[in-house]
Amino acid sequence: TSFYTIQNNGTATLEDVTATAGNTGSSMLDNAGTLTINSGSYTGGMNTVKNEPNATLTINGGTFTNDYSEYNANTAVVYNLGAVTINDGEFDHNATYAMWHYPHVIMTTSENNVVPSTIIKGGNFVSKTTFWLAYIINHANTSESCTQVSGGTFNKKVNEEYCADGYIP
Repeated sequence: TSFYTIQNNGTATLEDVTATAGNTGSSMLDNAGTLTINSGSYTGGMNTVKNEPNATLTINGGTFTNDYSEYNANTAVVYNLGAVTINDGEFDHNATYAMWHYPHVIMTTSENNVVPSTIIKGGNFVSKTTFWLAYIINHANTSESCTQVSGGTFNKKVNEEYCADGYIP
């Protein structure tokens, strides 16, 4: 009831996996190693995918969905503390309005003095949240420059600070 559905501590590639979290007490998929996701369907959890400090995650495709938001806390479809590159995929956060809940599609934050990086080159990103403090892409405990967006489609405006050189929202 309070642990990951999938946990990677080594090197792995996921293809055509269907995984649904059994709880919201932890992330559905936790990566603490090197993980490549090429396809599949990943649903639920506190965060759908959590990438730990010093871990590397590459997403080339798949469907990632989350409906959960926690009071006065950041949750996300992809919660990154390490290095993430998103080349393609569908990323949907379906939590709607909830005062003082912060559900994001992509969240990048620092832990243990590790500087994270999130690179988004493609994919489709949807946030159904209407609360003004819930962003489609957000960061905490680190600078905006840790996230670089150079592709993808978004149902909400991406802040200009996240756009890679030569790109605008």
